[in-house]
Amino acid sequence: MCTVIFAYKAHPIYDLIYLGNRDEFKARQTEPSKFWSNHPEMIAGKDLKAGGTWMGMTKQGRISFLTNHRDFTKIKEDGRSRGELPVRFLTEAQESKGYLKALSDEKMLYSPYNLVAGDMNELHFYSNVMDEVISVEQGVYGVSNAFFDTPWPKVEKAKERLKVLLEEKWACEDALEEALFEILEDREIVPDEQLPDTGIELELERNLSSIFIDLDTHGTVYQTVILIDKTGHVHYSERYLDGPSGMWKSHKFDFSLMMP
Repeated sequence: MCTVIFAYKAHPIYDLIYLGNRDEFKARQTEPSKFWSNHPEMIAGKDLKAGGTWMGMTKQGRISFLTNHRDFTKIKEDGRSRGELPVRFLTEAQESKGYLKALSDEKMLYSPYNLVAGDMNELHFYSNVMDEVISVEQGVYGVSNAFFDTPWPKVEKAKERLKVLLEEKWACEDALEEALFEILEDREIVPDEQLPDTGIELELERNLSSIFIDLDTHGTVYQTVILIDKTGHVHYSERYLDGPSGMWKSHKFDFSLMMP
């Protein structure tokens, strides 16, 4: 299950520092991040089964990312793809709060999810389980498969490590990027007494408690680090498990936001 940590307007250089692991069935076909041919201003990975994405952003500075909410009693077998929700926001002109509020009318069409959407001026969170839009203020936050900033041990651990990095001075962007990926690589299993109770068997709860997950058929398949500085420069770095080869690959994108 996915883990996303981000610092929003909490650094003197970067308006956004994003680091996230996408966890999925390893056999599910996806496409690494790129600028989409039908939406050339949008960069995102692509789920080739349903056509949506788990996270992406545009050259105009719009950003959106999604995690599943772990409540198997609310799964909709015939529900619409949750991955369409970030794509819709990124390709429409509606501001984030209005977009997320309107999703309340569609909440029963999807399995449980958490969705963050906005830009460098405003950022909001919505879950179709709690059915409430939350404004994201300046700070460091985490989203896994509970509600926004729920203090699951791996979320709190990653947040604390990010906060330490925010206090350090970095000679170059590459060094900061590598330190952020090191957080995403953490495979430590949480002690049983600290595990959340999400209704799954204890062994699976243990195996899903680490920041990086590596099970036989399921695990971390994408790792993404995004740095957006106050001048509008975007550094977008991604590492991903290539299904056909079974090897980890990486690529990077650097571009400037189209400032108004």
